[in-house]
Amino acid sequence: MKYSSLALITLCLVNFLIFLSCSSDSENGMVPNNPPLDGQNDPSNDNDVVDNPEIEGFELEFSIGDFWEFYWFEEIVTSAQGDISTSSDNGSFRITLKESRMIGEIEAFALEITGNNLEAYPGPRWAYLASQDNVLLGSMDGTVLDTIFNAQDGIWKGGGFFASFDEEATITALSTELENEFIETDAIAASYQEGQTICEVIAGERICANDEAFTIRVNDFFKAGIGPVGYNLNRNVFDQGGGFTTTFDSRLEIGLAATSFSADDGFVPSLPPWVEKTTLPEPFRTTTAAPWNGKIYFFGGLDVDSNNSRQMYTYDPESDVWEEFGQTPEELTYQIRDGVSIFNLNYEAFVIDDKIYIVRTTGPEANAILIYDPLNGSWESGPELNFNVAGIQCYMANIDDNILFFPIRTTRNGEVWVLNTTTNVWSQGNTSPFPHLSRSTVSAFDNKVYFSGSFRSGTSTFETRVRIYDYSVPIGEGGSWTETFFTGDGRASAESQVVNGRLYVMGGDNFGPEKRSVEEYVISQDSWKTVGSMLKARSAFLSVVVNNKIYAIDLGFHENYTIEEYDPTRDRKSQ
Repeated sequence: MKYSSLALITLCLVNFLIFLSCSSDSENGMVPNNPPLDGQNDPSNDNDVVDNPEIEGFELEFSIGDFWEFYWFEEIVTSAQGDISTSSDNGSFRITLKESRMIGEIEAFALEITGNNLEAYPGPRWAYLASQDNVLLGSMDGTVLDTIFNAQDGIWKGGGFFASFDEEATITALSTELENEFIETDAIAASYQEGQTICEVIAGERICANDEAFTIRVNDFFKAGIGPVGYNLNRNVFDQGGGFTTTFDSRLEIGLAATSFSADDGFVPSLPPWVEKTTLPEPFRTTTAAPWNGKIYFFGGLDVDSNNSRQMYTYDPESDVWEEFGQTPEELTYQIRDGVSIFNLNYEAFVIDDKIYIVRTTGPEANAILIYDPLNGSWESGPELNFNVAGIQCYMANIDDNILFFPIRTTRNGEVWVLNTTTNVWSQGNTSPFPHLSRSTVSAFDNKVYFSGSFRSGTSTFETRVRIYDYSVPIGEGGSWTETFFTGDGRASAESQVVNGRLYVMGGDNFGPEKRSVEEYVISQDSWKTVGSMLKARSAFLSVVVNNKIYAIDLGFHENYTIEEYDPTRDRKSQ
């Protein structure tokens, strides 16, 4: 992960503060976020001498092959004199128990770590795990065991599975609820909170002697029958020293997605709604793609040297496998160079009657539609474009056997042109009373086309407006154009898809950092809500639906070539 100089300086400062906070016990700054478990004594109350009860469900029996699989996400936001920058990272890892060895009289199992983005791995520091007498133990060197979590009475010193508590810090088990991007369940937490304000009251007088304020909140989560299930770390720093204002905000979230263990309360972890898939076999940008027979077909694009490519690929989401399968019959000109200027061109691909139509409204081949037959691997030329759309950047959508074209013109109302691919006959649809705005994302469902988000150049504003075109309204009749508004921020260069009657508007930007957020529109109810965010922020990307799952495909901007899969059935916010 890369940080700015400010982020690195502040990160070092925060890590130093964490060390200081971990060196103090519950009476000197360790502030629990929740009350102790029912029946337990409060270790900060000297008058409470009630013995702490055993926490049930942590008599874990380890064996070779046992595992925990986690997903994680980290976001860092820094601000210096109002200049804001955001960076994020994510990954997944599986902890598998391998061969055992005796450490003293206790059998401990070596940890094998596998997964993706392991160079930024935020997992536990332990090399060995053991369980003995209701205590979870760990060893970093295979010779000494330390307490990670003590379920005998819920109080211990040091330890931590993801957290690294100082060995002199007193930790108290807390009943709580774990909720982050990957998991939601009742849990038991080992927690602390540390902070400092700029001003404090001393002897009744308000003194503002500090240039810096900070808070650090750490929660290490465990669950009966499973052991470790998650981790939340939040750090916030505000500094006004030297007449400059800087801020640093970070959060790290880790959540259990699968395990060989069974929770005592019946909880079953599951994959998060968004998971990262295998990256493109080689970087290529501004490609177009279409789904057919359970696979995604990619046609051309730009190679790593920004040269136009004829290469074709298929991606099988079920097996997570890429294959090269040929080349297009001609170079698909995705980019034209005019002196020093570079123009990205307008391409879409649609599946109609088991054939893939590649439509280009701009560029040297603007009057041609290429048709690919995946059954026999053959190509043919399609009908010429109507002069009203040829050479003009257009939004395009597919309804039944028709391709709908929406030319982007700033000086005229929003025209609609329709090509019937069965008869090759052109017709005109009902014109929008407003021009089609730039940088919208377009999806079609049930005879309607949805234009989500946009950029209004005249006022330099980003829209939350979603314009809806009803293709079924007869020509000349009113009511074919309506609108709704999504709940998130205005955005442009987003992507949208419809799955099971729900429209998803994903990512985009609005002159600031690219977005991870996703808005869901239940079409039958005319209702919006924010659902699970993508793992990576992105704009100007590609999306395809296969088997009711959405695949967000980066097009190489900011050197990002990743693919994420979204399954709405795994999204607790979408239910």
